[in-house]
Amino acid sequence: MIFKSAAPAVEIPGLDIPSFYIGASKLNSPSPDTLAYYDIETGESLTFKQLEAMYQQIGSGLVNKLSAQPGDVAAIFASNTVYFAPVLLGTISLGAVCCTVSSGFTESELEYQLSDCNARFLFVGVKQVPVVCSALSKGLLKIASSNIIVLKDNSTGNAKSSQVGFQTLNQLFCDKEFEQKRIVNDKEAASKMLAVIVYSSGTTGLPKGVMLSHQNFIAYTMQSATMFEYLGGKYCEELGIEPPEAPQRQIAILPFAHIYGLTSLVTNSIAGGKTQYILNEFSIERFLQALQDYKIQSATAVPSVLSQILNYKNIAKYDLSSLRVLSSGGAPLPSGVHTNIKSRFPVNTGNGYGMSETCSGVCLMGNYMFQPGSVGFIYSATEAKFVDPATGKALGVGEEGEFCVRSPSIMLGYLNRPKETAQTIDGDRFLHTGDIGYINKTGHIFITDRMKELIKYKGLQIPPAELESILMDHPLIADAAVIGIEDKQRNTEVPKAYIVSKSPATAADASTARRLCADAASWVAGKVAKHKRLRGGVELTDHIPRNQSGKILRRELRAKHNAKQNAKF
Repeated sequence: MIFKSAAPAVEIPGLDIPSFYIGASKLNSPSPDTLAYYDIETGESLTFKQLEAMYQQIGSGLVNKLSAQPGDVAAIFASNTVYFAPVLLGTISLGAVCCTVSSGFTESELEYQLSDCNARFLFVGVKQVPVVCSALSKGLLKIASSNIIVLKDNSTGNAKSSQVGFQTLNQLFCDKEFEQKRIVNDKEAASKMLAVIVYSSGTTGLPKGVMLSHQNFIAYTMQSATMFEYLGGKYCEELGIEPPEAPQRQIAILPFAHIYGLTSLVTNSIAGGKTQYILNEFSIERFLQALQDYKIQSATAVPSVLSQILNYKNIAKYDLSSLRVLSSGGAPLPSGVHTNIKSRFPVNTGNGYGMSETCSGVCLMGNYMFQPGSVGFIYSATEAKFVDPATGKALGVGEEGEFCVRSPSIMLGYLNRPKETAQTIDGDRFLHTGDIGYINKTGHIFITDRMKELIKYKGLQIPPAELESILMDHPLIADAAVIGIEDKQRNTEVPKAYIVSKSPATAADASTARRLCADAASWVAGKVAKHKRLRGGVELTDHIPRNQSGKILRRELRAKHNAKQNAKF
């Protein structure tokens, strides 16, 4: 069976990203002088009028000063910044492709992604300059120093970056005319033209470049706006009240480099004419203080933040009366957390489901027909089916199978990986998510398990294969496997490693075994971003369970971990 959305159909315009989003911002922002972005830490800001002018100056600079061509790849390696959106739009405006890079990456992770996407240009945040400089000094990057631009709007920039030949934004800015790549009412062009590459581990393996078109982003914006309006309208209809005005003031704590933040806080925010208050240095106290000080009306977060809100004892000292919407995504939201947030705070609570491969969300659960544990209803213009993993048979209501979706927001495919693309998107253009779930009689989607191996730490992706590869490079480790385990204190999943020592005598000596496990954790920590560290610990084992083809039997390791945890009680 194929299940369709109950939300109204939506028309996807055939336009390019800059034209659509800047055009929409002019219709929806209170005025051209309305703030689009404000950085709480630095005080830097950008109005919608400045955003439009700046993206054109960046596009012109890439063409006229750096000889950028359509199809070139420009990467952004930076913490959230007011300059992220104009760089994104400026790159895309000339027909080039923007690739986002996680701001916490190490040298080796940066090397892998920039090499894989063949980036020619790199925009780097001030805080990330030392990583880039170190990677260059070690010969890890192929990008010329003159093609590296520090995201700072003044000539001082960063002393170290100027010494190695980096530019600053104001040095790149150019007011000369350049040929902008426009799409005018051409849906086929919009659906096929590559605009953005984000990285995801998909259902398994090392990170892969997810190719997203102009249509993917525009479709998601139209679909999500329609879905929020539909569910909100239905809820207000139930209560017999008029729908309130859409929130204007929002807080940006999700990373712009990841699909959830990129769509919610960058593209969708621009289209809606919203103001984003950027908070990079997160703590629950700083977050709550910002909600109060800037009279934030809408906050989009990951489940662990909602848990911290619930568990924070001094929350009463903050004035949160302006808050009207509190949304969660990026990782599964426990039903208890969702229920408690909904009952304790007089706000519209949202929860959803999505992937990089679907250009963010495809399901949304709001206050309307609220069911704890559900990820909600499928988006407008989206179809779903549940497939028996063993037989490929499409299943009916209440039957568990792999969740598959078809939508105009579905990716073009994985960069330079046709085999993995074919394994993920079937002949009918349904994307196989790798998650197990079902749909009930009321149309609510429930995700119950997952086939894929990806670990989600506070909404951030951790591919086990990547950590296993690093562990296998350790001189004293013969074999390794990584699983995701539940961390109830953090209310998230964390990676745990099982390792096999090259020396059989290691296991016989407890102190030696402890030293090897501690060394293995440090070994990984020194080579990956902070969110990928082995927070679940490292355990020595005599063997890693595998099937006949050599695939790690992670379920056996999870069962082993659970049995050990249960034995403690």
